[in-house]
Amino acid sequence: MTLQLSTAFISNFLGQSPRWYKQLIIAFLVVNPVIFLISPFLAGWLLIVEFIFTLAMALKCYPLQLGGLLAWLRQLRCTRRLLPISRLSCY
Repeated sequence: MTLQLSTAFISNFLGQSPRWYKQLIIAFLVVNPVIFLISPFLAGWLLIVEFIFTLAMALKCYPLQLGGLLAWLRQLRCTRRLLPISRLSCY
């Protein structure tokens, strides 16, 4: 079975994300240049709002594992010795 390049791109765009998320990202990409032509100031604020919204929705689609950030922070502190050993057990 041979896949067309366009079909492969559409099926692989943003991986296993929900369809509504993919459509929203495409809508952002289409709307932003139009808004920029109307008002660059408004386009700048719209980009900030879109960025925050995209991060929030990405966390909804791909939730973080519990404790992952805390384990990473602990490892960072242990390797850089940011806290005394008496306050943080690294081993």
